Amino acid sequence: MGSFMPTTERIRLRQSDYQSSALASDCGVQSLPLWFVAGVHFAGFGLWFCWTLVAVHLHHVGAGLAFMERFSLLAISGLGAGCVGLTLSLGAHPARREESGEYSVMLGWSLFTLLLLSVGLTWLLSQVVAPVWQWQGLALLCGAGAGASSALVHQLRPHSRGQRRVGASDAALLMAVGHWGIVMGLLVLPLLVLLPLPSQGVVSVLWTSHFFARLAPGTDLWLAWSGAFWGVITVLLLAFWLRHQRRGSWRVSVPVAVRSGWYFYRAFFFGLTLAALGAWLVLPSSAGGSGLVPPKELLLAVLIAIALAPMLLSARGGRQTPSLDHLRRVDTWVLALLWVMSQGSFLGLAAAFPLTVERLFVGSAAPGYPGVFVYAWMLPLLGILVRPLGTWGSARWGGALTTQICIVIMVAASVAAAYWVYQAQGSAQPARYFSGFMLGFALLFVAAGVAQSALARDVEAVASSTAWVWLSAMAAFGVFYICLTLAEQLERGKGVQALAGFALFYALCGVANVWRYVRGPRSALAL
Repeated sequence: MGSFMPTTERIRLRQSDYQSSALASDCGVQSLPLWFVAGVHFAGFGLWFCWTLVAVHLHHVGAGLAFMERFSLLAISGLGAGCVGLTLSLGAHPARREESGEYSVMLGWSLFTLLLLSVGLTWLLSQVVAPVWQWQGLALLCGAGAGASSALVHQLRPHSRGQRRVGASDAALLMAVGHWGIVMGLLVLPLLVLLPLPSQGVVSVLWTSHFFARLAPGTDLWLAWSGAFWGVITVLLLAFWLRHQRRGSWRVSVPVAVRSGWYFYRAFFFGLTLAALGAWLVLPSSAGGSGLVPPKELLLAVLIAIALAPMLLSARGGRQTPSLDHLRRVDTWVLALLWVMSQGSFLGLAAAFPLTVERLFVGSAAPGYPGVFVYAWMLPLLGILVRPLGTWGSARWGGALTTQICIVIMVAASVAAAYWVYQAQGSAQPARYFSGFMLGFALLFVAAGVAQSALARDVEAVASSTAWVWLSAMAAFGVFYICLTLAEQLERGKGVQALAGFALFYALCGVANVWRYVRGPRSALAL
C-alpha cells in the first residue's frame, strides 16, 4: 500500500474537494467545508496550548503559584483532552450520525464551548491573582474543549471521490493545522500581550520575553490577550457555522441541534468528570490534589477502562457498537502505543518545554539569558516542518522501518537530554549546558515529527475507520504524562530520571514495532 503523509506538495486546498468533504446531510443540516473543520482544530489546539504561555507568564508576573501548581495546569489539561476525546469518540455510531449530519452540528456546540472557555480565560487572566483551583479548573475545561473538537473533526469523513473514511491528505491536514495553532500561539501571544487591552487588568512583569528578545523588568503586560485572541478566532468560526446552517430548514435542523447538543454535552461532562477525578487523585497535596499519587500508568488504564464501560454495556445489551470491533484488533493497541510515542511526545514536549527551561536555566542565566519565548516556538515548528521526511522514508523503506529508525534516535536523544539536565542541575552555572539541552530536545522533536508521518502509513494500512479518532484521544494523554513526570522529577532535582524513563518507554515502543510491523505478522503491509 502506498504511503500517506503530510507534505506541502501533496496537501492542496482545492475548493472542489472541500465543498463535499464534510458530512452530507439528508435532513437540512448543511455540510461543512474542510477548511472550516481544520480551522476548528486550529482554534482548539491554540486555546489548549496557550496554557503553556499562561503557566510561564504567571511566574513572570509573580502570581504566587508554585512550580508544581503551574506544571499541574498543563498536565490536567492533557488529561481533560484525552478523557473527553475518548468519551466523545467511542460512544459514537458513525454511520447513523453521518446520515443525520449530527457530527457537523456537534462541531457547532464544540465551538460554542471553546468560545465560553475563551471568555472565561480572558476574565481570569485580567484578575491575575486567583486561587489555584480556579486556574486548574479552567485549564481542565480548556483541555476538554480541545479534546472534544479534535474528536469531532476526525469523525467528519470526506465524501468526495467516493471515500467513506478519513482520507490520507485530509487527516494530515487536520493534524498539521491543529499543530500550527500551537506554533502560532507561541509566536503571536508573547508579542500581543504588550498591546493595551481596554477594560482589562495590566501587570508589570518581573522578567519575560518574546521571540525577538527579553523584555525589561517593569514592562506592562495585558495577559488577557491570551484568551481574547482565541476568542476572536472562535467567534469568526462560529459566525460562519451559524450562517452556513441557515441554508437548511430550521424545522429540521433545530431538533437535530437539540439532539446533538444533548449527546455532545452528555459525553463531554462524562469525560470531564473522569478527568477531574483523575487529576485530584494523581496530584500531590501541594498542588491541590488528594496526595494519594497513584502510579500514572495505572490511573490512565483505569480511566480508559471507565471511558469504555458505556460502550461495553451497550454491546452486552445487543446494541451494535462499531467502535468495539475496532478495539478488538491488536493493531489498535499497538498503533496507540506508537502514536503516543510520536504525536504524544510531540504534544507533551511542546507543552513542557517552556517551564522546563525556566526551571533549569533562567535563574542562573539572568540577566544575559534572552528568555524562554525566544526558543519555545522553534522546536514545535521544527517538528512540523520535518514531517515530509517521514513521507519520503516510508515510501523508500516502509513506514515501520522508518518509525524504527526514529525510535532509535528518540532513545539516544532522551539519553543525551538526560545527561545535559543532570549536568545543569548539578552546576552553579547551568547556562553552560543550555546548547546541549536544546540539541537533545530538538532531536526529540525531529524524530517524533518524522515518526508521526511515517506511522500514518501503518494506520492507513491496518487500522479501522475509527483509528484517527482513537489515536487523537490517546495522544493527548502524552501531555498529561510528560508534564506531570517532568514536574515531579524536576521539583526533586532529579530531572534525569524523567528523561531516562522516556528513553525506556521509547525502547519498549521499538520492541512492539519490531514484533508487529518490522518482522511480525503485519510486516508485509509495512513494506
